[in-house]
Amino acid sequence: MTPKEAFSAFPHPEQERRVMAAWEQFLRGRELPPHAVRDVIEGSWERCTSSGVDPERSQAAAPLPEEALATLQHAHRDLIGASVSITEQARDFLSQSGTIMILTDPTGVILETVGDPATVEAARDIRLEAGADWDERACGTNAIGTALSILGPVQVHGAEHFCSGIKPWTCSATVIRDPIHGEVLGVLDVSGQRDSFSRHCLSLAVIAAGRIEGELARREMELQHRLLQAGLGRPSSGGLILFDRKGRLVEIDPHAARSLRTMGVQLESAPSQRNRRLGHRRREPARGGCRNG
Repeated sequence: MTPKEAFSAFPHPEQERRVMAAWEQFLRGRELPPHAVRDVIEGSWERCTSSGVDPERSQAAAPLPEEALATLQHAHRDLIGASVSITEQARDFLSQSGTIMILTDPTGVILETVGDPATVEAARDIRLEAGADWDERACGTNAIGTALSILGPVQVHGAEHFCSGIKPWTCSATVIRDPIHGEVLGVLDVSGQRDSFSRHCLSLAVIAAGRIEGELARREMELQHRLLQAGLGRPSSGGLILFDRKGRLVEIDPHAARSLRTMGVQLESAPSQRNRRLGHRRREPARGGCRNG
């Protein structure tokens, strides 16, 4: 997907009407004319149809019970912890913007929501709240679920949503990746009601996600440094192999490597690969909200 394709067109009433007409035509099983909607949206609509999503859906399914949500949040405490500075800033600079910032797990279940209090309250009407599942297969085309499907940034506005009850909203999101190994850890989304649309919201989401990845990288390198100090500072005639908390190889000393090779096992740590991943360009935080203007 090109960068231009990630952004929704500015929502002129005529453009909104064209997208709505295309959606109605799509639901009737008719082929859409060229450029009726963006390719990323048409592809999402097709996935929704294949998954049996109800286009008349008005909200997400009921959120997780409080205890189950607490368990999920604990399981993703590293991601939540790395995002604290971002969400605290969002609480302030989105407070009068008509938008909210949302953090999800890698399946699209919302972990936290902060921002404009009135919008937080309005979002509960469609269950855009902690514990709710916003995967495409659950809620149709929306920035959270579609970002997870395409593994990249996307903005979904108004009539572009697949489900009718979500069309009064606008949303922009991108995935958050493990900065060392690359797997998707969650999604960072900026959402609001339709009149809060701004192209800048997607840029805000991308910059904020980058800052979270940077904080994750900093914390991981600090942990690995402490592990290396504690482990390699202890002589061992039999050799030493160090793994991180997720069971991933961090370091192997020459004694252990030789012992394993005699058994036909080849293990290599990859500090140079880690350093390449962690040497990504730092992205500076955006300031202010993302209203038009």
